Amino acid sequence: TCVKEAANLLQMPTLRGLCRHERQAWKRWAPLAVTLPGVARWSDRDKKAFAEVITAKGGTRELDYLHRLDRHKRLRAAIRELGSDQCNVLI
Repeated sequence: TCVKEAANLLQMPTLRGLCRHERQAWKRWAPLAVTLPGVARWSDRDKKAFAEVITAKGGTRELDYLHRLDRHKRLRAAIRELGSDQCNVLI
């Protein structure tokens, strides 16, 4: 369910055609994707780039994933924001 929600959120029409490792990356990233603040309001371009980050995580080269994640400033900011919110709850 979470993978379907994340794929819908990021406008990924299907995960068909992805290799086993790429699908596994979607399973692992899906909970984060659906809880990150503000993703629903992101541009189509930012959502597509986020989907590409997730898919690249399951790819054959970790460096491709790292480059995509590094270039996605909005995603990195949202992860930091979520982490900051969680830290404030614990204090």
